Amino acid sequence: MTRFQVITEMHSGAQVYLLRDMQTNALARILPGLGANCMELRLPPGIATDAAPVAIIDDMQFVDKVHEYPSRYGIPILFPWPSGIVKGAFVFEKKVYNLNQPGKTGSLHHGYVDNVAWRVVRSDCDNSAAWLTCAIDSSACGELATKYPSSFTLQVTWRLSAAGFQIAMEAVNTGDVSMPMGMGLHPYFTIPFGQKGSHQECRLAAQVGRQWDLKALMKVEPGGEKPTTIFLPEAGFDPVAETGTLIGDVQFNHVFQAHFNERQTTSATVIDPVNQVKMVVTASKEFGTWVFYTPTGRSAISLEPWTMAPNAFNLAATGIEEAGMRTLQPGEKWSGHVEINCQKP
Repeated sequence: MTRFQVITEMHSGAQVYLLRDMQTNALARILPGLGANCMELRLPPGIATDAAPVAIIDDMQFVDKVHEYPSRYGIPILFPWPSGIVKGAFVFEKKVYNLNQPGKTGSLHHGYVDNVAWRVVRSDCDNSAAWLTCAIDSSACGELATKYPSSFTLQVTWRLSAAGFQIAMEAVNTGDVSMPMGMGLHPYFTIPFGQKGSHQECRLAAQVGRQWDLKALMKVEPGGEKPTTIFLPEAGFDPVAETGTLIGDVQFNHVFQAHFNERQTTSATVIDPVNQVKMVVTASKEFGTWVFYTPTGRSAISLEPWTMAPNAFNLAATGIEEAGMRTLQPGEKWSGHVEINCQKP
């Protein structure tokens, strides 16, 4: 028997792939049929420790709600855009794309791959890791996908190893025309990371630069004018404080440019001083935006790596390249990766 295993099980009628480290009892539960969402993640509180794994994400009790609210639990995958699109429409290469139903003008959020069934490409394990690869074609995503500029294939691999939990993403434009795109993850981390303390006592620190002016960004309509301001003069909280910002002091819904270190990665961290756990999310250079969000009524916080700013399609049409919209040519591939691990503070 190898150290790592992949096990299939059923939960509320949904098939679950369980990646498990038999030595530390670390695990990840992923549901391909529900947007390929990772609904549970438990990791050791440090690389060299015999302590029980920490419930980093603990949302299996919400499986029945995922179909109705696909972006509110677990680690939703946000593609082909992670943000809102004002009025559900944008101009791309001089053509207007209206994604909303006729008569609707609401902002569209988080793409359309998080509420459909993905196919399992491969699952396997050895003494170094357990992994699962799933994929989705835009043709399986319903009417909304038919209104998008191009078709695509998206593949995601989850890997549980002794170093933590890795998520590798790869998208390909399978159509005949250019395709605007953005990728994001929306993980809901359950805090505190233990039986002691409270979520208000946890702290947030991040490698970030300027804070986007979210209100200004979400006023830019399809074909609209370039906004006079896109960044706030000062941040709404101190994200780079060495000890972190006390989560209980802030209602988070903040968007920042990512700051990259010498390894060309960027990270955001939740520090739980009571339970002595430091949880770190590290993203590759493709992810130029961090979103920090605390949902109401839950002891949780989202540290969201995105490749672009909110409403980036409409911002890009006004000439704001900093918004981070990526254009994939026919046959072109995009890839990026994110890692989640725990350390001692």
